[in-house]
Amino acid sequence: MAFYRTYRPQTIAQLDSEYIREILYSFFSTKKTPQSVLLTGPKGLGKTSAARIIAKVVNCTGRRKDAKTIDPCNKCSECVSISSGSYLDVLEIDGASNRGIDEIRDLREKVKLSPASAQKKVYIIDEVHMLTTEAFNALLKTLEEPPTHVMFILCTTELQKVPATILSRCFHISFEVATEDELLRSLDRIAKGEGIKIEKEALKKVASLALGSFRDGAKVLEELGFFAKKKQITLSMVEAQYRVSHMQMFVNDLLASFAQKDVQKGFLVIQKTVKQGVDMRYFIEEITKTLHRVLLESVEKKQTPIESGFSFTLAEIQTLAVFLDSAYQKTKYSPIQELPLELVLVQWVRQDVPAVQSSDPQLAQIPPKDFLGKLIEKVKLSNHSIAGVLRGSAIDSFEKNKLVLTTPYAFHKDRLEDKQVQSILAKACEDICGTRVNISVIHRPKGGEAI
Repeated sequence: MAFYRTYRPQTIAQLDSEYIREILYSFFSTKKTPQSVLLTGPKGLGKTSAARIIAKVVNCTGRRKDAKTIDPCNKCSECVSISSGSYLDVLEIDGASNRGIDEIRDLREKVKLSPASAQKKVYIIDEVHMLTTEAFNALLKTLEEPPTHVMFILCTTELQKVPATILSRCFHISFEVATEDELLRSLDRIAKGEGIKIEKEALKKVASLALGSFRDGAKVLEELGFFAKKKQITLSMVEAQYRVSHMQMFVNDLLASFAQKDVQKGFLVIQKTVKQGVDMRYFIEEITKTLHRVLLESVEKKQTPIESGFSFTLAEIQTLAVFLDSAYQKTKYSPIQELPLELVLVQWVRQDVPAVQSSDPQLAQIPPKDFLGKLIEKVKLSNHSIAGVLRGSAIDSFEKNKLVLTTPYAFHKDRLEDKQVQSILAKACEDICGTRVNISVIHRPKGGEAI
C-alpha cells in the first residue's frame, strides 16, 4: 500500500497541519456541533482524512466519558470499520460520478432513514463542486433542515465553484498549503515508520519537492526509499534523482535576465532547466523563494533590493511576484510546461512597472503577505496556538501604525482580542517593524461581510 495511505492520520492529533488540528479541536469543543461541514483546499492536504476522523469522533463508542481528549479511540468497532471504509453508516460519495439531480434526490430519500447502528449517519461528498446546478439546489433543501441523525461533510479543491447558498449553510474549514515544518513532521513520521534512514538536509529537500502537499511528499519519499534499497538517503541522492543540483544557479541566472530585461538570455536558462528535467512548478517556486529572500534581506539590512544582489526596486519585486504566481497556477494545466514562465519573461520586459506609494516608509517595505508570515513565525516562538489562529487570518489593512486583521471565525476573533494575546501580537509587531502597532480584529465569515 502507498505510504500516503498507510500513514493516513487516524486522529486529530495525528493531522500534520497545526491549523487544522486547532480548528477541529475548537469545532468539537462547542455544545452543538454543526451538521454540515465544508472542507476546501488544494489536493493532498488531508481533507478526506479529516472527514473520516470527524466521522469517527461523532460515532466513537470506545472513548471514555472522562477522557481529556475528543480524539476517537480507534479501537471500537465503529472506529475500526470507518477506518477501513466498511462502516454502513458512513458513506463516501464521489461528486464527479454522482453529480446529477437523480442521484441527489435518491440521497435525500435515504437521509430520512435512521442509522443502522451509528449515532450519526455521515455523508462524505468528495469533489462536491462537480454537482450540477439542479443537484446543488436539491442538496440545499436537505442542508437547510437536515435530520438530527445526519451529518454532511463536503470536500472540494475548487471553492469558487460551490454556490454561496451551500457555503452559507456549512461550517467552512479551509486547508492551506503545508508549511516546511508541517511537511517535515509528516515525512519524519513516515520515515520512522518505514525504517528509512535519511539525512536531515535530504529530508528538507524532499519537503521542498512536495510543493506544499503531504501526499506528494509521501510519494517522493516512497520513490527515494525504493531506489535507495535500504541505504541512507543523502542530499546528493535526492538531487541526482530529481535533477535539482544546479537549481540555485538556474534561479540566479534567470533572475539576472529579468533584472537585465534580456529575453534571449532568459529563454536559454529556461530551456536548460527543461533539458535537465526540472519540474517547472518547482522551478518557479524556487525563483519566488529567492525573490522573497532578497526582499527580506533588504528590509532587515535596511538596503534597497538593488544593493542586495539584484537590480530590482520594491515595486518591481511586487509586480514580478504577481507574474510568477500566475505562471505557477497556469503551469499545472499547460500542455507545454515552460510556456507560462516564458510568457512572464516576455511580459516583464515589455511592461512598465508602476511605483508603489505608502504613507509610512517603515511599513512600506513590508507587503501585507510577507508581514503576516513574519508575524506568524515570531508568535510561534512563544505560542503555537495563537500562530495557528493567525494562519487562518488575513490582513485587511495596514496603514501607518494600524494593523487590521480579519478572521472567518467568531471564536478566533475573541481569541485574538484577548488582552494577553494582544500583548503577544503587539510585541511581535514591534520586533518586526521597530515601532508600536495598534491591532484590531474583524470577523468576516467566508463569502460574507464584516461583522
